[in-house]
Amino acid sequence: MILMIYTRDNVAHNTKVFDVMAGRWLDRVISLDTDTGVVVFCASPFKVDSRGHVETIELRFDAIHAISGGGRRPVLFHCYRHSPVLR
Repeated sequence: MILMIYTRDNVAHNTKVFDVMAGRWLDRVISLDTDTGVVVFCASPFKVDSRGHVETIELRFDAIHAISGGGRRPVLFHCYRHSPVLR
């Protein structure tokens, strides 16, 4: 497995991220780190802090798997965690 940080610069256009344990898609993802298991996404609703930075939320997963659609860049990520998730 390749451990790296994925952003919009190194994934396919319209890449999707799925939380397998919760059974839901993660929206507004900014980055995924397959080494640390961290997914960073924008807060909902979209907020900007006093410094002009977008407010973000981090979720930690036990494993993140990049799935290729036959091309060089991932088109889908499956995120797994072993602890229960509130829906």
